[in-house]
Amino acid sequence: MITEQEIDRLIAWADKYNIPEDNGFEVYHNPGERVPSGFPRDRDKIRTMEVLNLQRLNIKELPVELFSIDTIQYATFYNNQIKFIPKEISKWKNIDTLQIKDNQLRELPEEFGELSKLSFLSISDNPFITFPSQIRKLKNLTFLLSSDIGLNEFPEEIFELKKLKSLSLGYNNIKVIPSHIDSLTKLEEIILLKNDIEIIPKEFFNLAKLKSFDLNDNKIKQIPKEIANLKRITEIYLSNNQIEEIPKEIGELKTLKEFFIWTNHIKTLPKELANIRLTYGINIDDNPIEFLPVELKNYVKKGKIRGLPKDKEIIYKEI
Repeated sequence: MITEQEIDRLIAWADKYNIPEDNGFEVYHNPGERVPSGFPRDRDKIRTMEVLNLQRLNIKELPVELFSIDTIQYATFYNNQIKFIPKEISKWKNIDTLQIKDNQLRELPEEFGELSKLSFLSISDNPFITFPSQIRKLKNLTFLLSSDIGLNEFPEEIFELKKLKSLSLGYNNIKVIPSHIDSLTKLEEIILLKNDIEIIPKEFFNLAKLKSFDLNDNKIKQIPKEIANLKRITEIYLSNNQIEEIPKEIGELKTLKEFFIWTNHIKTLPKELANIRLTYGINIDDNPIEFLPVELKNYVKKGKIRGLPKDKEIIYKEI
């Protein structure tokens, strides 16, 4: 429970740094409940606060008194200049969602691993020295956003997060997807765009609950035939790679709605694509398409194959 003296110091901190009560950047943690970015001066609001919105306020430091507000469930410090998270963050026993994206953090305190109820964490766009190992202790984490934090390899700590449903590791320098990626059995979405990945291991396609994966902007040359195992997949993003061929097994993905594979080295498409509905289609822009199977003529008429050359007639062939 926060004390009156701590509330006094928080109000003084907000006044000293000219933190407004409302700077116009709101969040909606609960349906219909607008929480503006800023810090209130009303003592009752401070005492019972569940949502703390301190985004885009040019904050450089966090007072330890903030963490005495033990009712906080959702907190965002997005887009500030914070370099240090106090160890007192461990007092936030009820925190469920924490966004510390786009700051100047190089490490997290050891006590960070005590946030046992945390289910959503965004640490993207920070200059971490290494991946914060404390995250492995957050056993209830289901969403982890760790893009653009200078990673050179896939963090092993992530494999201890057995409840993880969504993982973002884009805009790093990861070269290898570990073969035990399939141990993350609850994963539904994985984002690995803008890395240096050359091979998708066949174990990747054992992720039975996967609905979406983004491997745009890598160095991938081949799509393994095991892609057929993704029986729940709805979205595939493989644009800007070095892929020359789409395997015929793509036609077994009955749930696939959207497929982006522009800017590769693809010369044709498998006729098996006609076996699936592809609600939103396939984008093959900037590929050296030479011809299409006749089975896909109807797809072209319906506009489901986007990015075909407009300056020449489409050639259809029996395969």
